[in-house]
Amino acid sequence: MRVSYIIRQVNSWFARVVNDPDRWDQRLQRAAGGKDFRVAFVLLFASGVIWLTRRILSLLMRAGHTISCFMLRQMEYDADSYQYKVAGSDNFVPTHFRIRTLQMAAQTALGDMRESWRSGRLPEDYPDFVTRKAGMLSQPVLQQLQQAIANGKTKTFDTHPADADRGRAALDANAPGVFNVAAPAARLFADFPRLSRELTRFYYEKQHHLALRDQNLVNNDESSNESAANLQRQQALQAFLFGVNTGFFPIIFSPDELAPPADWKESVKRLRAARDRLAGAAMLAQLEVKQHANADAVWSKAASAHYLLACGFTVPAQQFGLSAATPEATKRNLNTSNAEMDRTGIALKVFAEAAGIENAAALRQEVLQLASTLAALGQVLDPAHKIRRRLPALDLMLANRKNHKQPAKVDDQIRIVAGELRSLLDQIQAKLQTVLYPFPHARGQISLAEYARTDTQVADALQTILNESRAGLDRLFGLYYRILGQLALIATKVEAHLKILSPELEPPVIQVPPRLESAR
Repeated sequence: MRVSYIIRQVNSWFARVVNDPDRWDQRLQRAAGGKDFRVAFVLLFASGVIWLTRRILSLLMRAGHTISCFMLRQMEYDADSYQYKVAGSDNFVPTHFRIRTLQMAAQTALGDMRESWRSGRLPEDYPDFVTRKAGMLSQPVLQQLQQAIANGKTKTFDTHPADADRGRAALDANAPGVFNVAAPAARLFADFPRLSRELTRFYYEKQHHLALRDQNLVNNDESSNESAANLQRQQALQAFLFGVNTGFFPIIFSPDELAPPADWKESVKRLRAARDRLAGAAMLAQLEVKQHANADAVWSKAASAHYLLACGFTVPAQQFGLSAATPEATKRNLNTSNAEMDRTGIALKVFAEAAGIENAAALRQEVLQLASTLAALGQVLDPAHKIRRRLPALDLMLANRKNHKQPAKVDDQIRIVAGELRSLLDQIQAKLQTVLYPFPHARGQISLAEYARTDTQVADALQTILNESRAGLDRLFGLYYRILGQLALIATKVEAHLKILSPELEPPVIQVPPRLESAR
């Protein structure tokens, strides 16, 4: 290990010498640009010799790096030998596969925790939550993981051997092992669940810097049920909308549109016709979503360039997608992208209308509550998109303010954009003030306005605007997809039930999930 450390330090020195130009290089370049071509020729020849020397050093660096990586891999093989000498070669491959499974489960667990933290809720026992997530991985996913491990190959500059090579080395050793107890390792601790809960809180507070209260931590049964429900919503939404992202033009309908039909059989026919229209519009909608997203990105870059030019910055035209770094070019891009978004919006609106829910008779109280919230969200997602497109401009001005000769000029543009964001945030807050958040929350029953606001309180007004903008975007769009996913899940269950009915049967009694209540 010591020799490997020395080699890595030497490699680091090689890397600096090969890649980082020093003051002598800069002086040679300046001097070679002089008017006397004879002096310039000598200096250029010297620069060429330096370049050749650096190429030789580069080869030495690569050789050293190769040796270093080889030694690191041998160190891993040596560490593995202690494992299979203690636990046996036969247990080595299953143990490493379990580790990879837990790593995959931990990645999905972090995504679930990010979603649940929007509601101020986190599982109280993180190790147990990850273990449960590992148990929820589907068989196809596990087979893909096994295949990836089997096909893994160790490369020259890898610091760790591929799992397949490590497994073969362990099996070749054929070590019987000296410790063959199959009991869970948790038995080595007097109270492993309590220790896990304490370490979980430490992990949240120290690693992720979260300000926790006791009500933020919920038992793992509840967290696992929420996680499974979220997965069902995502799958139902993906299937119900044929994979089309409706974030640009949300699917919105009010509770008034969900009046029970007079003839349930006619409602079934309308439902099937609506699904056919939705399927027919899906392919075009997927294409239009991509084009709309491209136009949206062009608008955001052009807006950022517009504000930077107004500050007096030099803007690289290509980086911002401009034909020239001028205000006129930014206006052209803004107008063009606006027109493109309007055009693609027509097709997306058609798709959104085709996705309307027809089978209102079966969808009862929960759908009415969620539809009411969805209608309120529909009024604020457009200003939320406007916030999203303006945030990059503000971030760029704040990041480059110190590089400007006249910071006050940048501050003027920052105040303009911040004022626009503040106005949009106030619009969102006003429209959501009386709408209740429809899912459980750590603070009990709260309004959507409270839900959309940031939990981080700071004295600086500009930082407050930034925090509220980012929190609002993250939570409002996340809530939209969560509600739409729940509605798609219910509608999918209803459709599955209706498809098996014959015309002679009586109107069906549909069992829908109980209405979600906010935590109190």
